[in-house]
Amino acid sequence: MMRRSDTCPGPHPGHDGEPPAAWHMDQAFLPEHYAATPRQMYYHTMLALSPVVTGGAPFFAANGAFSTAKRLTQAMTEAERQRWAPHADATRLDLPRFLRPHIELSQYTEVNLSVGDLLVLDPMCMHSASPNAGALPARHVLFTTMFAPDAAGVTLSGLPGRMAPCN
Repeated sequence: MMRRSDTCPGPHPGHDGEPPAAWHMDQAFLPEHYAATPRQMYYHTMLALSPVVTGGAPFFAANGAFSTAKRLTQAMTEAERQRWAPHADATRLDLPRFLRPHIELSQYTEVNLSVGDLLVLDPMCMHSASPNAGALPARHVLFTTMFAPDAAGVTLSGLPGRMAPCN
């Protein structure tokens, strides 16, 4: 899907000393999703169609968030699994809520991209976008999501019931 980042009024979280404010994890996975063959997880890709610079809506990643999230899911008790991931769709909705309080957000990396750069992101990485503070005019970035068909049961299990039928 195409994303456009237009210049917006302040405040500008992630710029001018303001920390990023829109931290989120797109989806969490359990160890068996990574160990499955083929894997039952997916990656996001972000292809820069124009420069992504400081002040121009860069991407931020919380340092150590991914390794912390993987460690926490590996250490989950059966009771925690039943509470936070009792069914496949919970890995998208509920499991990130279990992980978030344990992830440190004060240390982060700003990711700037040149035209043609491709960012590959595990959705379990805690990340934040930022507004375009005017460093560049509107920019377009292409986002794609790629996954194996076997991952659809884990990652997209709740979607058919939420989509309107096409005629």
